[in-house]
Amino acid sequence: MILGKLVGKNTPSNFCFKVDGNPRKFDFVQLYHKDHEKVLAQVINLTRDEEKTLARCNVLGYKDEDGIIKPVRTPFVPNTAVFMADDDYVRKIIQIEEKDGAFLGRLDGKMIDVFLDLRKLLTKHIAILAKSGAGKSYTVGVLLEEIMERRVPLLIIDPHGEYTQMKYPTDEAQEKLDKFGVKPKSFVRTIHEYSHGTDAKQITLSNKITSTELVHMLPTKLSNGQLTVLYAALQQLDNINFEHLIMELQASESSAKWNIISIIDHLRKMELFGENHTPLNELIQPGRASVINLRGVNPDMQEVIVYKLMKDLFEARKKDLVPPFFAVIEEAHNFCPERGFGEAKSSKILRNIASEGRKFGLGLCIVSQRPARVDKSVLSQITTQIILKVTNPNDLKALSNSIEGLTLEAEEEIKNLPIGTALVTGVVDMPLFVNVRPRKTKHGGHAIDILEEIDKDKFFDGIKEFEKKDL
Repeated sequence: MILGKLVGKNTPSNFCFKVDGNPRKFDFVQLYHKDHEKVLAQVINLTRDEEKTLARCNVLGYKDEDGIIKPVRTPFVPNTAVFMADDDYVRKIIQIEEKDGAFLGRLDGKMIDVFLDLRKLLTKHIAILAKSGAGKSYTVGVLLEEIMERRVPLLIIDPHGEYTQMKYPTDEAQEKLDKFGVKPKSFVRTIHEYSHGTDAKQITLSNKITSTELVHMLPTKLSNGQLTVLYAALQQLDNINFEHLIMELQASESSAKWNIISIIDHLRKMELFGENHTPLNELIQPGRASVINLRGVNPDMQEVIVYKLMKDLFEARKKDLVPPFFAVIEEAHNFCPERGFGEAKSSKILRNIASEGRKFGLGLCIVSQRPARVDKSVLSQITTQIILKVTNPNDLKALSNSIEGLTLEAEEEIKNLPIGTALVTGVVDMPLFVNVRPRKTKHGGHAIDILEEIDKDKFFDGIKEFEKKDL
């Protein structure tokens, strides 16, 4: 279907055409070039006055005889006709149907399934970013389903206890699933929950702690005098044991010892560390997704768990003691905050993994509702971004600074994305808007409906009884 013809000046990278059809912003179009035959382009803006509608387009390229996507080098012939791109040609150019790829959803406005190359996703890092309620955790779940089906070892840091629900099949309407060819599925044998202080299997960290690690994990920063007292006590111990360390500190003649004893005792009472710690090769093994449920755990303890666990796992991976794996860090702005928003215990190790992890087969997925508060050095190492609706100006600026090739038009569109539609960049050759497919598993990230949680009749009857009282 012809949409219009080129008008005005055009370049090898962009052009305008006068609209005769009905294209939408970000639609794919095709036109003929004298040197390359068909070329794919994308509508990036539409303007209208009393006389005409103009569409401004970016040229995406063409495929040569070797199947390589190349840019156009010369302008188009004036008055060239522009057509709506057919689905087969779009698939051919943007390469979103990979064998064994992860089925993310469907290209917005097209009946084209979008598959992401898992080899690229898992060996390089990914960020899933959106404002609260935009479908961020739901999208993470879609990606995790695809990864679990391939038995890739997974570690999920879950501050809100959302991901254990993925054990169970979805209860969404079958009609919605059928549109995407999706069937409910259970991962009850794949997902294993660990926590601290709940009925789930307890996560216990190794008590093999270096003096540097111990100082780093302390909830408060010690003065030089206090550090001297602590290191003197540590020199008397072959292995760090909190009870023995407190005894050595008590023997010190320095008055600085009391604050240190109080701090060490705080770590001891956490009951996080032990000789019978959770084996790393239990957490990380093919066909297993280990969910570290931190719901109800205080923030300081959460930071210590993430720091020590990720540090030990990274060292184990370097020594090939655990297989290559993929780690998901939910609420990443709390575990690797941008420097202006404080420093978490886990910041440094997550920065190290972001910069070096891919060399050792450790992939990282950063999930956050506040991109501006995530460490910029971590975001700069991210290769693939899946972005849902974001409206905060500071968050949009952070995205613009961290995503190479993000156009002003795409940045503007992010603010207006409907729930469940995502902008995907990095793993594909060009930014794509994708309608995320329905989940196969149960979603645990729903906001609580207070009225549904309350026995309405009993609740409101109670109010009426209260009003009758003569106070």
